[in-house]
Formats: sequence, structure tokens, C-alpha cells
Amino acid sequence: MKILVGLNERSRRIGQYHGRAKLLDHEVELLRAMRDSDPDVWTPRRLAEKFEIHVRTVHKLLSYQRRGDTVVRYRAVEAQTPAG
Repeated sequence: MKILVGLNERSRRIGQYHGRAKLLDHEVELLRAMRDSDPDVWTPRRLAEKFEIHVRTVHKLLSYQRRGDTVVRYRAVEAQTPAG
């Protein structure tokens, strides 16, 4: 089965289809929404614990240094089945 993956201006995969992605796109959106909803409760450290990622990664996600690319085009690729 083929799926469409987003590519940036350098034709590299972005978002959840990047080879080193730890979170799905909807998880990143949820993380940002949680922080916006109540920054006093959802500190970067607490978000890092909830999503099981490093606090530095949370800071980069919140400042759009990570997952901030814009999709320029799409490419069809074979979907990979999870190892198991």
C-alpha cells in the first residue's frame, strides 16, 4: 500500500514520516494545545514526562524549531509495516 508523505523544500520527509520522528503529528498538535490551554499546569518538564521525550525537544517543538517545516510537495511511498 502506498501513502503520501510530506516533503520540505529540500525534498526531505517531514513530520511523523521523518526517519527519527518520535511523535505522531497529532501528538505534536496535542502537546502544543495543552501548553496553550494552561501554561502554568503544562510546563515543558511535565509535557516531556507525559510524552516521554526530552525537555529540550519540548522547547524546540513549542518554538517551532522542530516540526515547523512547511510541506512543499508530496511523494507516494510504500507504507512500512511495524516490526514485531
